[in-house]
Amino acid sequence: MCDPVTMASTASMINSIGMATGINTLGAASAVGSLSGGASAGFFSLGNAMGAVRNIGTIASAVGSNPLTSIGMSLMSANAERTRAGYEVAQARYQQQQYKDEIERQRLEQAQQESERRRRFAQEFSSNQAIAAASGVDIASASYQALFASNRETYLKDRDAISMNSLDDIVRSRQNLQLAKMKETAAKRSGKVNTGLRVAEGLLQVKKITDEL
Repeated sequence: MCDPVTMASTASMINSIGMATGINTLGAASAVGSLSGGASAGFFSLGNAMGAVRNIGTIASAVGSNPLTSIGMSLMSANAERTRAGYEVAQARYQQQQYKDEIERQRLEQAQQESERRRRFAQEFSSNQAIAAASGVDIASASYQALFASNRETYLKDRDAISMNSLDDIVRSRQNLQLAKMKETAAKRSGKVNTGLRVAEGLLQVKKITDEL
């Protein structure tokens, strides 16, 4: 058993270490705010969170074999794992929103390009009709029909090319969106598993220490 003075000093040390590493339960919420303002801020915060996990492991190896200290360090390590996972989840969600916006933009661009090509085809058709009428050419003649068929074939090829190029871009964006969703799922699972492991490790360490007393 630890006397009150030892318990107080140990608790003070744990509190000091917690302040030094900057770990708190608001990490994940802060990450969402950072990511909404820019991806670089989220990446920087994620790096800090991962560094904190390593720092806690170093500190834990340096402290004495005190049960209260051991469980305190384990809880801090579990909290750091939860914070790290929170940053990764927020990062994955931010990426998902980016890809969703990208897909919508690509669809709009495709619609605009197809509309512009259709407008040009209609304009060329009207222009050719006017030229034929001014020249006294019968629009039902074989030569005019051949010209119209050629212009229409060119228009259809251009429209198909626009559609295929847009489809390639959209498919890539959808694949990236799916990968981001998988990252979010993996981060959630990793956060739960690693947090539980840190707590379990702490409890085992406490049991080991108390058995040796």
